[in-house]
Formats: sequence, C-alpha cells, structure tokens
Amino acid sequence: MDWACEQHKFLTGGAKWSEAEGLNNTCPIDNHLNCFGEISCRSPDFLELFNRENPADKAFYDCVLSASHGDFESAQCKWANFVGTDNLNGSPSEIIIDKLQETCQFVKKGVCSAENCPQKQQIQLQPKDFYLNPAEDIQETFQKIVNVETEDQCNHCLKIGVSDSKVKYGPLLPKNEENPPPFLYISNTTNSTFIDLCKLPKGIKIGEFLYDKTMVVQHKSTGGGYFNAMINLDRRWLKYDGIDHTGDGFIKIAHPRDFADGAFTPDTVTCTIKTD
Repeated sequence: MDWACEQHKFLTGGAKWSEAEGLNNTCPIDNHLNCFGEISCRSPDFLELFNRENPADKAFYDCVLSASHGDFESAQCKWANFVGTDNLNGSPSEIIIDKLQETCQFVKKGVCSAENCPQKQQIQLQPKDFYLNPAEDIQETFQKIVNVETEDQCNHCLKIGVSDSKVKYGPLLPKNEENPPPFLYISNTTNSTFIDLCKLPKGIKIGEFLYDKTMVVQHKSTGGGYFNAMINLDRRWLKYDGIDHTGDGFIKIAHPRDFADGAFTPDTVTCTIKTD
C-alpha cells in the first residue's frame, strides 16, 4: 500500500528518539506519545479524557497535547522536567505508568456474601499496570482482567471474626464512569510473541465503553537496548521506530518480517477508548 494513503498516514509525523536537546533515552515515552498524540490529533475528545486533577496526570496531559500538534520535542522536555531527569532510561511502566494516578485507573465492584458484613458493597481498585500471567494461557488471563468475575476473602468480615465470607467482584469498570480512562495498559510478563498478542481480542467492552487494541510496545535488549512499537489505528499495523528515519520516516507500513523480528520482545499492550 502506498504510504501516501491518507487512511494510514500519521498526521503528527512521529517522534525522533531524544529529539529534545540534552535529553537521553526518550524511547520509553516516545511510543505512547506517538500513539496518544495521533489519536488526540484525530479526535480531541480522546485528549479530554486524560485526568488533570493531580500533578502527574496534568503533566502527562500536557505532553500528549504537545504530541497531538506534532511537537514531540516539547512533549519529551515536559515529561523529563516533571520526572526531574534528562535521562529517561527505564521501561514505559517505570517512566510513565507508575507515576500516573487517575488517568488509567479501573475498579471492580463487589458484594460480600455475609449478611452481617459491615461493608456489603465494596470497590476494589485495580492495578494501573495489569500483568499477563506466565503460568496461564494469555487469553485466559486477559479475560480475567477484563470480564471474569472473581472472589476474594472479605477483610471487613475478618475484623469482626467472620472468616468464611467472600466478596464476589464483577467485571472491570472505569473508576469514574463519567470520565473513563483513555487507555488500558497490560504488561507482557510471558514469552508471548507479537503474533500471540495479536490473537487477543481487538475490541473489548469495559462498562459502557469500547476499547481497541491499538499498540504493542517492543523491547530490543541487544545493541544498548531500546523500545519501538507496532501501532494499529486504521485496521493496519504500522511500525514506529524513533531511530530509523530511512525511507518513509519514523512510521512505516509494517511487513511480515517486522512481526517475526526475533530481536524484539513484546513489552506491553495498550488498548485505547473509542471516542467516535
């Protein structure tokens, strides 16, 4: 397919690794800046879902806003200034997700089985960074994260001497259903390949909202190590690599050889909310 096709062209262009002068190792943030910035450029409603009520979420919103205008240099600088370092070496989980608060916060709501429970209705905060379980089939783990009802011991009952009660939790929900998280973030802690992750559902429903699997971030451990990404916004996978500006630039149509590149290990899966 011709890269000039408007259906697949990134309006924001794509970030150059460490584009901002004086910054090093920006690839842990560049992939998400590219994906979120491009979606925000196409749909400003997506950007408005980023929480701005605490310093970390507000700082990340400002970065994505810059990225949505193709100003990746400013986006990189803003996050580096917030984090307080000119070397963003680390994983995307460490450099971005661990620092956010409400922006990617989901919950599960549950009901205790004990009639005399002091807190029958309960809400369980979910991790901002979900993990695929290496001891399970990834499809099974994915369904447990999103859809499967779970049970846990009721801690409120334990405090009053009741040890046999259970809280039954329903499927995943946004913490704030009036302002749902713009994305769901899942770390690949298994040996699953990019092809394996492609078999996960492309679209999922969380509460009343639809999310699409739009990005797989990959890590190359050799040659100093860095992250790139496969991004799918228009029903076709594109490859983003901030150090490869050959040919069509930093974002290219992905080819079968890219999917089977053994030098890269899938690091995370990101699903983004549909706003159109």
